[in-house]
Amino acid sequence: MTTRNDETGRAPTVAAVVGRNAKRLRGKFTIEQVALEARHMGLKWNSGRVADLEAGRISPTVPTLVALTMAFTSLYGGTPVALRELLQHDGLVELNENISIPGERLLEFFASKPVVVRASDIPQAAHQTAEGVAAFRAFVDEDDWLEQLPKFNAAQLAWRNSTGTEERAAKDLGISVAELAVQAVKLWGRGFSEERDNRAGPEANNQKRGRVARALKDELRQVISHGND
Repeated sequence: MTTRNDETGRAPTVAAVVGRNAKRLRGKFTIEQVALEARHMGLKWNSGRVADLEAGRISPTVPTLVALTMAFTSLYGGTPVALRELLQHDGLVELNENISIPGERLLEFFASKPVVVRASDIPQAAHQTAEGVAAFRAFVDEDDWLEQLPKFNAAQLAWRNSTGTEERAAKDLGISVAELAVQAVKLWGRGFSEERDNRAGPEANNQKRGRVARALKDELRQVISHGND
């Protein structure tokens, strides 16, 4: 154990270390995508909360760290992310105002192999998975599977890239986010947010995007209502 003093300089806090590693793990993904996966794992987070985490403004609890590793595992398509990946740091890590320890010692407290948590272990995740299976099963007709495969893949990608925009739209329409992805791709050949941004244009403000989103929901309502007739 190393005691920090003024001469050695201030080591990063655990929150700062976790934030930097979370940003590194996010990589090419957006903050909204991380927030969506975090919500799937029970964290009531939005994009602002993820930004706070990456900036080191959140002191994560052990349950939060575990949920984050599960969120990143889901983001990576099931490739396990170990808890140590959020805590690794080459140098001292500040535990409190008086004590800092080497990052390798901090990892020893959490030494473990990556843990795979199955959907069956989490009732909420199992429910979301079941919704996705139902949505995509209805999307593909066995007789024209090869013909429909490109749209099937596009719908899966749209589902994976869903953000809070899709969650709100799906809630307004009374369907799952997976079903929203399926219906959007069937109708427009792309996901809801992508179609909204395409119609609104690159210079659109929030008000215009909002108007376009409402129009898109109206189009989807007609498709959904006809499908239920």
